[in-house]
Amino acid sequence: MATSEPLQSISCLIVSSTGAMRALLTEAIRKIGVADIRHSGSFDDAICKVRILAFDLIIWAAPFDGQMALLRFVRRDLRGSSRATPFISVSDKIDVERLIQLRDTGVTGFMTMPVSLPNIRKKISFALNDPREFIDTMDYVGPTRRLPGSAPTLGPLRRIDEIQFFPVFRGPTGVFA
Repeated sequence: MATSEPLQSISCLIVSSTGAMRALLTEAIRKIGVADIRHSGSFDDAICKVRILAFDLIIWAAPFDGQMALLRFVRRDLRGSSRATPFISVSDKIDVERLIQLRDTGVTGFMTMPVSLPNIRKKISFALNDPREFIDTMDYVGPTRRLPGSAPTLGPLRRIDEIQFFPVFRGPTGVFA
């Protein structure tokens, strides 16, 4: 597979508690052109590396609880542009509840095992060139959860710019809008 210049220049942190998973992801990511790959086998080691080094991409393939903690640390505790570091979650399975938790914590993308080289390249390219706006508020830090061109909400309109005000008339039989 041909390498592309932008992927050769990025730095990536792979976090996994198993050496086999780190080796598998490292080999796959090297094949698509990423040269600067660092590894971490634990949450504490990952925190230390993220505090010291600036990464262009973080890939987490370890237990869910540590994944959430590292993602929260990156999104909440880091300062500057490091907060916007793309974060990809890799799992052998993912249920809807975990998917929602990861999304609400600010994950950039997901991959489920088994993975293929074209799929890894696609996910990494999307994460690095994510067209979504990055949101940084008190309640949420991460890429906007709304995809470009997504359908409008089907639920009630609650935002001030969505609500249309109509005059209310009171008549003898009740209230009319």
